[in-house]
Amino acid sequence: MCRIVLQLELSMTDSIIVTGHRYYEFRSWMSDYGGSVASGEGGLEPNPTLEPGEGGGPVDPLFFDSEDRSFLAPTLSGFDLTNTAGLYVNLNGRNVLFVIDKKTIFYGSEVWQKAVSIIDRLTFSFDLLNAAARAAINALDIVIFSLQPNRSFADVFPRRFFYDVSEFYRSDGSLISDAFGASNIVHDANHILLYDQNLNYVGHSAEVASWQLQVDNSLAFGLQIYETSYLQSLIDNPSSQDERLQNAPY
Repeated sequence: MCRIVLQLELSMTDSIIVTGHRYYEFRSWMSDYGGSVASGEGGLEPNPTLEPGEGGGPVDPLFFDSEDRSFLAPTLSGFDLTNTAGLYVNLNGRNVLFVIDKKTIFYGSEVWQKAVSIIDRLTFSFDLLNAAARAAINALDIVIFSLQPNRSFADVFPRRFFYDVSEFYRSDGSLISDAFGASNIVHDANHILLYDQNLNYVGHSAEVASWQLQVDNSLAFGLQIYETSYLQSLIDNPSSQDERLQNAPY
């Protein structure tokens, strides 16, 4: 069967180079490609219907992006970050970087889409956040979305948050909301801020302060009542999370 392939357009999305690696500006990327990326079935399976550039349209650079960012992996973690894509958003005059681990998150999958939607919600909500939440984000340099950690964790020095994408799913298999995911980034950014301020950044007091920050910004994020109620239950009983927090992230 003969198939005609039209010439593909080059990407016009803005990008920057940081430590030798390319990051695409999130808003311009969303405008060019984000709205057209279909969600795959099964969460971690590639969408077989996706044909970037088919019909002569512009090629999404993140489809082909495959950069080795192994330097981001914590020492002794064993994380394989040899196939990643990068985005960035400018928040309050500074760039926050986002890395998607393409080894464990397929382009166009349900998890890919959720990661993108969480970045979108964080960007949209930023100006509505209170001063404490904005200060937390200002302490954050990079977010890495990956299935490789045992759980999400803040790598406080050098100011990175590893978001375990298995936590995109609730116990019943449904996806968390974009608002809750974005608030989780602020939660762990606050751990980094506490470290920067030479305050206790681990343990019950740090967790309670970070959960409270999520609750205090519930309207800015657009959290539902059941989500703020859940966070309040953690604040009221922080020991309920001891088993999870004592589990080594890698």
